[in-house]
Amino acid sequence: MSAPAPQQPTTQIVVIDIAKIFKKHHRFNQMMADIKKDIEDFDAHVKNETAKLKAMGEQLQAYRAGSLEYKAKEEEAARLTSDLQVKVGLKKKELLEQEARVYYNVYRELEQKVAVFAQQNRIMMVLRFNSDDMKEDVRNSVLQGVNRA
Repeated sequence: MSAPAPQQPTTQIVVIDIAKIFKKHHRFNQMMADIKKDIEDFDAHVKNETAKLKAMGEQLQAYRAGSLEYKAKEEEAARLTSDLQVKVGLKKKELLEQEARVYYNVYRELEQKVAVFAQQNRIMMVLRFNSDDMKEDVRNSVLQGVNRA
Protein backbone atom coordinates (compact mmCIF):
# COMPACT_ATOMS: atom_id res chain seq x y z
CA MET A 1 0.00 0.00 0.00
CA SER A 2 1.43 3.39 -0.99
CA ALA A 3 1.25 6.50 1.15
CA PRO A 4 -1.28 9.13 0.11
CA ALA A 5 0.17 11.96 -1.96
CA PRO A 6 0.85 15.04 0.14
CA GLN A 7 -1.62 17.80 -0.50
CA GLN A 8 -0.47 21.26 -1.41
CA PRO A 9 -1.15 23.76 1.34
CA THR A 10 -4.08 26.02 0.59
CA THR A 11 -4.30 29.70 1.23
CA GLN A 12 -7.78 30.34 2.49
CA ILE A 13 -8.03 34.11 2.21
CA VAL A 14 -6.14 36.82 0.32
CA VAL A 15 -6.76 40.53 -0.14
CA ILE A 16 -6.51 42.57 -3.31
CA ASP A 17 -6.13 46.33 -3.58
CA ILE A 18 -8.25 47.12 -6.63
CA ALA A 19 -7.63 50.88 -6.40
CA LYS A 20 -3.88 50.34 -6.56
CA ILE A 21 -4.26 47.98 -9.51
CA PHE A 22 -6.35 50.54 -11.38
CA LYS A 23 -3.76 53.26 -10.66
CA LYS A 24 -0.98 51.12 -12.17
CA HIS A 25 -2.98 49.49 -14.99
CA HIS A 26 -1.34 50.80 -18.18
CA ARG A 27 -4.21 50.15 -20.61
CA PHE A 28 -6.81 51.56 -18.20
CA ASN A 29 -4.76 54.70 -17.66
CA GLN A 30 -4.28 55.13 -21.42
CA MET A 31 -8.03 54.82 -22.05
CA MET A 32 -8.77 57.32 -19.27
CA ALA A 33 -6.15 59.70 -20.75
CA ASP A 34 -7.93 59.40 -24.11
CA ILE A 35 -11.24 60.32 -22.48
CA LYS A 36 -9.58 63.26 -20.71
CA LYS A 37 -8.21 64.44 -24.07
CA ASP A 38 -11.72 64.21 -25.56
CA ILE A 39 -13.02 66.32 -22.67
CA GLU A 40 -10.29 68.93 -23.16
CA ASP A 41 -10.95 69.06 -26.92
CA PHE A 42 -14.68 69.45 -26.36
CA ASP A 43 -14.09 72.14 -23.73
CA ALA A 44 -12.03 74.09 -26.27
CA HIS A 45 -14.85 73.73 -28.80
CA VAL A 46 -17.41 74.97 -26.26
CA LYS A 47 -15.22 77.96 -25.35
CA ASN A 48 -14.92 78.81 -29.04
CA GLU A 49 -18.68 78.56 -29.54
CA THR A 50 -19.32 80.61 -26.39
CA ALA A 51 -17.00 83.34 -27.70
CA LYS A 52 -18.97 83.37 -30.96
CA LEU A 53 -22.23 83.71 -29.02
CA LYS A 54 -20.79 86.55 -26.98
CA ALA A 55 -19.75 88.30 -30.19
CA MET A 56 -23.29 87.83 -31.53
CA GLY A 57 -24.62 89.42 -28.37
CA GLU A 58 -22.35 92.39 -28.89
CA GLN A 59 -23.42 92.66 -32.55
CA LEU A 60 -27.01 92.70 -31.39
CA GLN A 61 -26.38 96.10 -29.83
CA ALA A 62 -25.88 97.54 -33.32
CA TYR A 63 -29.55 96.93 -34.13
CA ARG A 64 -32.48 98.90 -32.86
CA ALA A 65 -34.39 96.96 -30.20
CA GLY A 66 -37.67 95.69 -31.59
CA SER A 67 -36.61 95.86 -35.24
CA LEU A 68 -36.96 92.83 -37.47
CA GLU A 69 -33.17 92.47 -37.74
CA TYR A 70 -32.83 92.64 -33.95
CA LYS A 71 -35.50 89.98 -33.43
CA ALA A 72 -33.97 87.71 -36.10
CA LYS A 73 -30.47 87.96 -34.55
CA GLU A 74 -31.90 87.50 -31.05
CA GLU A 75 -33.74 84.34 -32.16
CA GLU A 76 -30.62 83.01 -33.87
CA ALA A 77 -28.52 83.62 -30.75
CA ALA A 78 -31.14 81.90 -28.57
CA ARG A 79 -31.30 78.93 -30.94
CA LEU A 80 -27.50 78.59 -31.08
CA THR A 81 -27.27 78.87 -27.29
CA SER A 82 -29.91 76.19 -26.88
CA ASP A 83 -28.18 73.94 -29.43
CA LEU A 84 -24.87 74.34 -27.61
CA GLN A 85 -26.48 73.44 -24.27
CA VAL A 86 -27.97 70.30 -25.80
CA LYS A 87 -24.61 69.33 -27.34
CA VAL A 88 -22.86 69.85 -24.00
CA GLY A 89 -25.43 67.69 -22.20
CA LEU A 90 -25.20 64.89 -24.77
CA LYS A 91 -21.40 64.97 -24.83
CA LYS A 92 -21.25 64.88 -21.03
CA LYS A 93 -23.56 61.84 -21.02
CA GLU A 94 -21.51 60.14 -23.75
CA LEU A 95 -18.24 60.69 -21.90
CA LEU A 96 -19.65 59.42 -18.60
CA GLU A 97 -20.94 56.29 -20.35
CA GLN A 98 -17.57 55.81 -22.04
CA GLU A 99 -15.79 56.14 -18.69
CA ALA A 100 -18.19 53.65 -17.10
CA ARG A 101 -17.53 51.14 -19.92
CA VAL A 102 -13.76 51.47 -19.41
CA TYR A 103 -14.08 50.85 -15.66
CA TYR A 104 -16.51 47.98 -16.23
CA ASN A 105 -14.42 46.20 -18.85
CA VAL A 106 -11.15 46.50 -16.94
CA TYR A 107 -12.84 45.42 -13.70
CA ARG A 108 -14.42 42.36 -15.38
CA GLU A 109 -11.03 41.45 -16.82
CA LEU A 110 -9.44 41.74 -13.37
CA GLU A 111 -12.20 39.59 -11.87
CA GLN A 112 -11.53 36.86 -14.40
CA LYS A 113 -7.77 36.96 -13.83
CA VAL A 114 -8.21 36.90 -10.06
CA ALA A 115 -10.61 33.94 -10.36
CA VAL A 116 -8.09 31.97 -12.44
CA PHE A 117 -5.25 32.87 -10.07
CA ALA A 118 -7.34 31.89 -7.04
CA GLN A 119 -8.33 28.58 -8.58
CA GLN A 120 -4.75 27.76 -9.61
CA ASN A 121 -3.46 28.59 -6.13
CA ARG A 122 -6.32 26.98 -4.19
CA ILE A 123 -7.41 30.30 -2.68
CA MET A 124 -10.84 30.03 -1.15
CA MET A 125 -11.70 33.72 -0.69
CA VAL A 126 -10.50 37.02 -2.15
CA LEU A 127 -11.36 40.22 -0.29
CA ARG A 128 -11.15 43.73 -1.69
CA PHE A 129 -9.04 46.17 0.22
CA ASN A 130 -8.18 49.82 -0.30
CA SER A 131 -4.86 50.93 1.13
CA ASP A 132 -5.35 54.61 0.28
CA ASP A 133 -5.13 56.94 3.26
CA MET A 134 -8.20 58.97 4.14
CA LYS A 135 -8.03 62.66 3.34
CA GLU A 136 -9.99 64.51 6.01
CA ASP A 137 -11.01 67.33 3.68
CA VAL A 138 -12.19 65.08 0.83
CA ARG A 139 -15.68 63.73 1.52
CA ASN A 140 -15.46 60.68 -0.78
CA SER A 141 -12.09 59.71 0.70
CA VAL A 142 -13.50 59.84 4.23
CA LEU A 143 -16.60 57.84 3.27
CA GLN A 144 -14.48 55.17 1.59
CA GLY A 145 -12.26 54.98 4.65
CA VAL A 146 -15.18 54.74 7.04
CA ASN A 147 -16.85 52.03 4.95
CA ARG A 148 -13.60 50.11 4.42
CA ALA A 149 -13.91 46.46 5.32
